[in-house]
Amino acid sequence: MLDIGGARLTVCQGLPEDDRNETILARYKANRLRVVRQLKYVPDRELSLDLGFFVNGIPVATAELKSDGTQNIDDAVWQYKNDRKPKDTQTGLKHPLLTFKRGALVHFAVSTSEIQMT
Repeated sequence: MLDIGGARLTVCQGLPEDDRNETILARYKANRLRVVRQLKYVPDRELSLDLGFFVNGIPVATAELKSDGTQNIDDAVWQYKNDRKPKDTQTGLKHPLLTFKRGALVHFAVSTSEIQMT
């Protein structure tokens, strides 16, 4: 549930405790999780995130993936700090997916042995 200007908007239905309420059960079954690989957050440039997670079209999380053999989790954290700025350094425009209160709720740096929220 989101509070927007005093109004409440339900963006997904949680798992009901039982199946007696058909309306809530139908809403729960209608939830859609989408995982997008190589998500371009600036279409006309090659700026992309390794993964984007959306629930019913709402951005929930992003992830930068690293393999311990070639890069480690510190490289993913560095990318979020330096390459994944909420505001474009060239145009000055905000990247909605990376902007606080507008974009994904959490950003993950992921390696084969660790996960950090950033």
